[in-house]
Amino acid sequence: MSIYTQIERELVDINEARFELICNSFLFHEYRGQLHGIGTVKGKEKTRKGKPDAFIVQEDGTYIVAEYTTKNKSANKRSFLEKLKADIDASLHFDNIGIVAERVVILVICCNSSLDIAEIEMLRAHVKVKNIKVRFVGIDNLVFFLTGEGRYYAYLHLNIPFDTGQVLNKIDFLKFYNKRNLATPLDNPLVGRERELHSLVQMIEQHHVIIVTGRPGVGKSKLSLEAIDLFLKSNLAFHDYYIVSKTGSIVEDLRGMIKSGGKYLFFVDDANRQISNLINIIYSSEINDGAFIKIVVTVRNYAKKQVISACQFLSTGVFQLGRLPKKSIAMMIADLNSDHELSPYVNRIIDISNGIPRIAIMASGVIVHKPDAKLLKDASQIYEEYFQPIINDRKILADKDMLKSLGIISFFSSLDLESEKLHSILKNFNLAYDRFLDIVFELEEAELVQVYQNIVRISEQILATYAFYKAFIQDRVLDFETLLSKYCHTTFSTIKDIMGPVYDSFGEKDALTNINGILIRYFNKHQQDVAHCTRFLEVFGTSIIDQAFLFVNRHYCQQDDAKSPFKTNESSIQSFHPDYPILTILLPIIAHGTATECMTAVALSVIYSEKDPQAFKTLLDQLAWRFCLRENDLPDGLSRQRTIYFYLLSNLQQGKGNSHLFFPLFRKVLLSNLRRKFFYIKTETGWKISPAVATCRQQYWEDINALFNTYSYLCRQVIEDYIADIPGTSITVLRYDEPYCSDILMSYYSPDDFQHCHLVLRYVNLLSTYYQPTNELNNLRQHFHNEAVIIFDILDAQNPFKKHETTWQMNEEKIGKLVVNTIDEFKYMYDLLLKNLPFRQHFNRLEHTLDFWVSKILENDPTLGKMVLQYIVADGNKIQVQASAIFETSSAILGEKYNEIYPIISQGEFYHSNDWLNEYFNHLKPIAVTKYLTQELIRFFAESNHIHPVFSSNLDKYLSFDEDIHEKVLLLFYTRVQWGDQFRFELREDFFEKNTKLVKTYSEQCKGLYFYMKYHPYSYTFNYRYDHFLSGFFALYEVDSRILFDYLDYLKDIKEFSNHDDHTTLLCKIWNYSDAAVNIERIILEYKHNQDFEPLGHVACIFFQYLTEQDIPKVEAFLKDMLRKYNNDPEIVNIILDISRSCIRDIYLSIVAYFLHINDDFEVFRSLVWVGKWDANYDYTSAMEFERLKLSEIYHMIKDLPTPVKFIKHTEHLAQRIYSLSTAIAEGEKWDLIEYEHQRRHKNERYF
Repeated sequence: MSIYTQIERELVDINEARFELICNSFLFHEYRGQLHGIGTVKGKEKTRKGKPDAFIVQEDGTYIVAEYTTKNKSANKRSFLEKLKADIDASLHFDNIGIVAERVVILVICCNSSLDIAEIEMLRAHVKVKNIKVRFVGIDNLVFFLTGEGRYYAYLHLNIPFDTGQVLNKIDFLKFYNKRNLATPLDNPLVGRERELHSLVQMIEQHHVIIVTGRPGVGKSKLSLEAIDLFLKSNLAFHDYYIVSKTGSIVEDLRGMIKSGGKYLFFVDDANRQISNLINIIYSSEINDGAFIKIVVTVRNYAKKQVISACQFLSTGVFQLGRLPKKSIAMMIADLNSDHELSPYVNRIIDISNGIPRIAIMASGVIVHKPDAKLLKDASQIYEEYFQPIINDRKILADKDMLKSLGIISFFSSLDLESEKLHSILKNFNLAYDRFLDIVFELEEAELVQVYQNIVRISEQILATYAFYKAFIQDRVLDFETLLSKYCHTTFSTIKDIMGPVYDSFGEKDALTNINGILIRYFNKHQQDVAHCTRFLEVFGTSIIDQAFLFVNRHYCQQDDAKSPFKTNESSIQSFHPDYPILTILLPIIAHGTATECMTAVALSVIYSEKDPQAFKTLLDQLAWRFCLRENDLPDGLSRQRTIYFYLLSNLQQGKGNSHLFFPLFRKVLLSNLRRKFFYIKTETGWKISPAVATCRQQYWEDINALFNTYSYLCRQVIEDYIADIPGTSITVLRYDEPYCSDILMSYYSPDDFQHCHLVLRYVNLLSTYYQPTNELNNLRQHFHNEAVIIFDILDAQNPFKKHETTWQMNEEKIGKLVVNTIDEFKYMYDLLLKNLPFRQHFNRLEHTLDFWVSKILENDPTLGKMVLQYIVADGNKIQVQASAIFETSSAILGEKYNEIYPIISQGEFYHSNDWLNEYFNHLKPIAVTKYLTQELIRFFAESNHIHPVFSSNLDKYLSFDEDIHEKVLLLFYTRVQWGDQFRFELREDFFEKNTKLVKTYSEQCKGLYFYMKYHPYSYTFNYRYDHFLSGFFALYEVDSRILFDYLDYLKDIKEFSNHDDHTTLLCKIWNYSDAAVNIERIILEYKHNQDFEPLGHVACIFFQYLTEQDIPKVEAFLKDMLRKYNNDPEIVNIILDISRSCIRDIYLSIVAYFLHINDDFEVFRSLVWVGKWDANYDYTSAMEFERLKLSEIYHMIKDLPTPVKFIKHTEHLAQRIYSLSTAIAEGEKWDLIEYEHQRRHKNERYF
């Protein structure tokens, strides 16, 4: 029986005394004030004779009078109406209780029966002669009240509980979680997550909402609970609650638990299923009003964005939990099974688990129960043993229909039990609908499936994987051929998503052995559909390898363009490599196939990829990842790597692809830095590389040496990359490689080539930092000694930014050693640099140090420094010296003689070819300014195509020679803009701030330049950085407030309203000016139909962002004044409400209350929009949930007004909308369950 029906029956059978208590509760809830229940005997469940039954005294001295009437079961309708009229007549004698009739606002009639319209109108006419307003409250109204906001009174007076059981303490939560037989227990020890635990506790301390996300089974819930425990130990004031997902709203559960001023921490597990609960905790004013709340949330990766969106108004931290390392998996297995010897099985368990603790726990539990190594050969046996205790009781595996049902639900993720689609599915798989329903409810009782809102889904992902494999592949009680024929074209993504976990659990190559024939038949039947077969092979290629090879060769490797078949159809192919689906087919075969299959797949991959550089890079990266050295490669002497190695080596001349793959691939695989301990063995003389790795490494070095002349470019690239990776490499590896690398360098590199010298000396210097140089290294150093390299190394500064103080000081000391005493010495060094300029551009970072070097020369010898500058300029600055440091230094050293530099840098074409003049004038000090330089500045501004930002303070130093310098610069720039000159410049905002008189005189020119600098017509981009704090704008506003309207029109024209955060939020500074209210009112009226401004809904909102505390009273007064003037204009009222709701939430409800105070017209109220665009930033269901919460706030605010009786229609209207939204939300949750399951498996991660 539903709660609604239960309450309805209780009210029909209720006695008069209890009915009066319920009606008094309803009356007080609806009208507030001082309640007098004169018809109730205090302390007893009895009624007192006399009419009326109750009244409320309101703050303004008026009265709400109430009469309560019950209908006996035996009474007919006519006698009940007569009794009701008699009770009404008796209650109208107000003088009996000392009340003046004129002060009675309304008479409320409550009864436990229903009245139709005709009966209500008859009774209303009966009362009309008394000129008293009347409200009839029947049983339907009371039931609605008691099932909604009056739930507490339903429990108090009718003993009907509403606790949904969703809020638990930790002990009960663990019991609830652990009783789900399919879930691994949460009371296992936490192993290998110490670093993550510490980070998560820190995140809890720093944020309101902490979202823990990751793959299923990685331990999100366990880590969260441990972090909460640690947090609570140092934060004793917090109360912790644990939320589980059931039906019903969580608000009622929490209402009695949360106290204003209290501190609470909620744990919401699997928030992807509990979005509505999360929304309620965050936004319900009934829960969090005055309380300090933190929420720890676990969520699967696919739903992370949805949960983050729900929490966007709070400080939110996202914690990504990855797979557990192998070492930690081994420790966890040992801790969980300390009483059992599992060492023979550990490595296999680690491989099966693939970093997922849940699977490792399952596997170890199975072995403890049944220590049989054969179980670990096939993951399906682990699953079967694991689930056996659960399913034996009901003989699920023995009942084909039950296994069929589980398989169907597993494949489709979730199914609507009332949909037509389900009938079609069951017909395809030969299962009767009624039988399926019976099985579903039996499975639900066994907790193997969940049914909610008529949506059925598998309880746990691991069971879904096993049930699908068992039903469709292993036992074949469901026909896989039917699955392909009916659903492969229409729902291929579903097939792809379910096969990922199947491959992870049961093996990529052997999982589908039972259905190979089906796969081949289906593939052969659809070979003409190239796009579909490509997608099909992405999933099933490892099971039908021969067909995959033939298909790839025919349709791709013989094409001129690797991507040509899909130029127009790429959107239909969703693979790990969207542009290269063939790699998605071939790479798993390379990884899991036999040696012959592996080599064939590599050959096809090379042929396919060599036509496209990006495809080839993808192939190289993937092969390097798949063949990187692992511990389990050592016992068989790296046979996986050697297979590919010798295949490519023997086919180097069969095509460019093989050689371009061989050298870089095995540089990454064999010459990688061996960081793991298992790659080494300890001998009497120290650590050595293990024999298997050493043999292959030596082979590769020797092959490079032998092939160097033939494949010079590729071999040189290997050497360069190897040397670049030396930092961090172990000394054991470097010592082993040194003889081979040194031999190659000495044999194939030339001491006459600067680039060769630079590389070799870098290698020697790097190794010399690790250990004492050997004779071979010393020989290399002497053989490749090069003076130009020494200069380059001195000037090659690392991290050359002044904020890196230590690094910069080291560079200063190093560059200071490059002493120049004469101009000839400089020319010599200059020529060396110039000769190797191409090398510098690609391999060094000298642009930040050459100017520092020249400035040092200036500092040590100003005369020589000027000669050096003269030489650089005369040669056209071919070594690309930057000017900033030079002029900063020379300005400080030369003082008044700094002006002597100008003739040097302004000669000939050099004048126009760089920004040296910009830097020169920027660093020109007042002491060095002359009339000539003042004139030259104006000439430079008139002729340059790029002028650095011009500050008013920088122009002040020229005033003694030209008092109109500011005016000339302003008009010059304006004239150039008017002429359409393509030049870049900026008059900084202080120009307008400090030159008020100039702004008044040339206001139009200033406005034009300001807008020009905000949006340069030749770059077609809005300059957000210019005048970011709008100080220049308000300097113009003070002179002419019309710029505000010009600016808004300008923003509208260039469509920049949507990016308001970057350049308009500081328009709130307008409230510092006396005419702010007048101008903003005008803007609201002029722009009220504007739809271009998003997301706040109206352009006026930009004046209300980031308000100060001093602004709030002025803003509140303005908004109320607008409501007073325009309270009958719904458009304006909506804008005011939108502004307060979106921008100034603290005063929103007071603004609404003020509006109702000045305009209680229900029709106007009904026409208003109570949730705007800015608020609805959620998915559809969450948006409705948010709207319901906002409407509830207004509903309760009206109830708390001094005279809520004036707003009965308003509250009834809100109650109807809230009820409608609640119904829609419940329906939305139903469809969310379906979407939840489809999204859960949307992305197949088996290739990562």
